[in-house]
Amino acid sequence: MKKSIILSVILFLGATALLNAQEAEDWSFPVKFSGQKPVISDFVSAILNQEELGESLGDMKVKWKLYRAGKALPEGNSILVDTKNGYARYETTDKYEDGEVYGNSIEFCYWNCSDSRYKLVAYATVCTHNGKPFMGQYSGICFYYYDSTRRRMENTSTYDLGIDVDMPDDTNLFVHKLPQTGKTMECDYFAPSGNVVSRLTWNGSKFVKEK
Repeated sequence: MKKSIILSVILFLGATALLNAQEAEDWSFPVKFSGQKPVISDFVSAILNQEELGESLGDMKVKWKLYRAGKALPEGNSILVDTKNGYARYETTDKYEDGEVYGNSIEFCYWNCSDSRYKLVAYATVCTHNGKPFMGQYSGICFYYYDSTRRRMENTSTYDLGIDVDMPDDTNLFVHKLPQTGKTMECDYFAPSGNVVSRLTWNGSKFVKEK
């Protein structure tokens, strides 16, 4: 009888651990790569391979497949991949008959963490109208931690990264610019009461605001 009870407890705990692991997997997604470690293009592909993508990333996914296949991109589209510096950028421009020009830029980069097991991956989207940024539906920035042991990425919040910017209460537009080199990104906040520009530097565990 005791052996049966113990065995039942072990099976229950094992099933619970498996369920928790499966739930954790649901919040993350895999990163596939062929070399010894992933490069920026592998992180970009992993992000674009998610099932639910907004219109902005969905559009890039189509062009990314063309780029990876060595095919020409449609006019007004460009992709830059800087493997050495861990940076990538997608840009698209649409010109309309009435003369209006709309653009979209998506930057990607990653930084190493103090714990060598992890990397911090980011992408930022900026929408433009006639060459000037505006608050589009997908404007903003997103961060992920890459776990080299599990080979998976998981979304993390700006608060967990120490990003605390004193932006004006009446901010109606913000633009995040990721660095092609270095560890400092720029955050521009536009408001009628005055604009704020903050430069945040990654120190391996969090972002530190430049004084």
